[in-house]
Amino acid sequence: MSENQVTLESIFQNIRDTKRLPVIFIGSGITKRYTDKKYSWEGLLKRCIEEYDDNPTNKYKWYRQKIRSQYNIDDNDSHQMYKYLGTYIENDFNLNYYEGKIRSLSVPEEEKSPLKYFIKELLRTYKIDENMYEEIEELKKLKDKMITVITTNYDTFLEDHIFTNHERLIKQKMFVYSELGTLFKIHGCISEPSSIVLTYQDYENFNLNP
Repeated sequence: MSENQVTLESIFQNIRDTKRLPVIFIGSGITKRYTDKKYSWEGLLKRCIEEYDDNPTNKYKWYRQKIRSQYNIDDNDSHQMYKYLGTYIENDFNLNYYEGKIRSLSVPEEEKSPLKYFIKELLRTYKIDENMYEEIEELKKLKDKMITVITTNYDTFLEDHIFTNHERLIKQKMFVYSELGTLFKIHGCISEPSSIVLTYQDYENFNLNP
């Protein structure tokens, strides 16, 4: 058993032992740990660029350089950088789609953003890492202790496998108390592609409607 596994087991045990009901924040690391979808935020953006550019790494660097010069944003300000990256990538992805240059995707008429629909299709299916089933079972034992779960993840791994009985609330939908628990997906969910928070305007709308 690795030191990392021992540490996780001790954390799980501490949560099981407590009588308090913690508020838990969960980021993209959990999906990367337990499934074959290993995307970092940068990796996800590059995968999107790959649909319309033969050199996604260079295109990604080009976007960053343009944003630095146009908006005077420092590389260390990753939050601001990612907002503008999302904006540029959505614009270019959608233009390429409507120009017929992205043929791997068929977007329903009602969807406003081909990019967000692509992200839905990209993350919709996944495989569980077979080496992690035991750890996932340990996590599932904690779900009754975790009444309020907050996540920025777009994918559905948490509600599919861990918090299967929690009430799922997407973005700024009004809180509804549930005795079984609540899963807040504050940056949207692939089940509703238009809810995905990705661009500068998405974040502005998010901040106006916390």
